[in-house]
Amino acid sequence: MATLDKVMDLQKGGKSETEISKQLQQEGISPSEINDAINQARIKNAVSPPEGQAPGMAANPAQPPEMQQSIMQAPAQDPNQMVAPEQQAPAVAGPVTQEMPAPMPAAEGQMQAPMPPAQEAPQDQYYQETPQAYSDQGYYAPQQTTDTETISEIAEQVFIEKFEEYKKKTGDVASFKNTIQDKVDDIDERLKRIEDNITKLQQAVIGKIGEFGEDAAAIHKDLDNLHGTVSKLMNPLVDNYQELKKLAGK
Repeated sequence: MATLDKVMDLQKGGKSETEISKQLQQEGISPSEINDAINQARIKNAVSPPEGQAPGMAANPAQPPEMQQSIMQAPAQDPNQMVAPEQQAPAVAGPVTQEMPAPMPAAEGQMQAPMPPAQEAPQDQYYQETPQAYSDQGYYAPQQTTDTETISEIAEQVFIEKFEEYKKKTGDVASFKNTIQDKVDDIDERLKRIEDNITKLQQAVIGKIGEFGEDAAAIHKDLDNLHGTVSKLMNPLVDNYQELKKLAGK
């Protein structure tokens, strides 16, 4: 299980960050990794708070569950605390009224008249202590507000996750670019070699055609020379043949 998952499970169990850090250090996890996991858990809780929790009230991991329970139970005890001083006040004033003589109702009324201030003193003390309870509650359960730094961390984490998903789908862009560039350069070199070969072949064909024309002209000249030579040889033979034919006819 990853460290972040462990931190999230321990926070769901109601443990504070100090308790989570101690427990994970006992398991052999480094403090830096624990701090990173706790920061990521804070970010996730700020983005998507757990179920059953108001959107504006993020869970305070540093507040122990016993303290939260005592704070939640504090308002329910207010009516009992308000009644308790009223019930105790007559018990204090009782012995005073019993010590006064019976035949003096006016004096007895005078002694009973200052009783309300004696009853109000515990109430004043109680009302003075009540804001302290709420101030303690506000101290132990402050509302966490999302500041600019948290928003930037959330945006950076979302960008990194999306970029990793993109890299998994498309692969490494730099290596892909280098591979394509190498292939394009290889194709360019091959095209240049092909162009050079075609040029050389064209020059060779033209040279052969020129040589063939020259050879044809030489052959034609040789044939003319041969025809002239044969003609020179045949004329005397024809003349001799005519003379022999005349002689044979005589």
